Amino acid sequence: SILFPKKIRAISESSNNESWEGYTPVAIVLDELSGFVSKSEIANGEKMLATANSSIISRRTSTFCGFVMILSYPRQEEGDITLNQYKRSIMRDPRTNKLLYPHIYGSYGFSWHIKPQSTFVNPATGEIEYFIFKNKRVNKFLNKKETDDVGVKVPKFYEGDAAEPESFMTKYMCIPKKI
Repeated sequence: SILFPKKIRAISESSNNESWEGYTPVAIVLDELSGFVSKSEIANGEKMLATANSSIISRRTSTFCGFVMILSYPRQEEGDITLNQYKRSIMRDPRTNKLLYPHIYGSYGFSWHIKPQSTFVNPATGEIEYFIFKNKRVNKFLNKKETDDVGVKVPKFYEGDAAEPESFMTKYMCIPKKI
């Protein structure tokens, strides 16, 4: 553990959710939660998330609410705990169009959204050149209909990798291989 000023402590714990009892957390980071891939591990990951949420909610006041953060690469297309939380974050009521889970914030990024843009600048032109990558599975992750003709604008830096779509989506778009 690390002790910060004002008696704030960062503690690294195991993936045994019972080991967290007795703490008063203001923030919990669940790193690589999707790495729990067997049935028993997935069940434990769900218990960990439930324990984290209840620990944070029980400390909520009118001026403060802690948070639980999941940082993870999704491991499977269906049933992945990280993807399930992301899907919840974008679900809307069909009648009102309001978010169904406004307390869940999901962020999903491709490598070129996170990597510095200067990496992709063509030194000869000083511009970033793009190509359009189209794949029906990408539509699902962009919350579009499979029939929508949606393409993703990708820096030409990745054009060679995109020749192998499954590998490209896995490596650079956080879209797990279809299983």
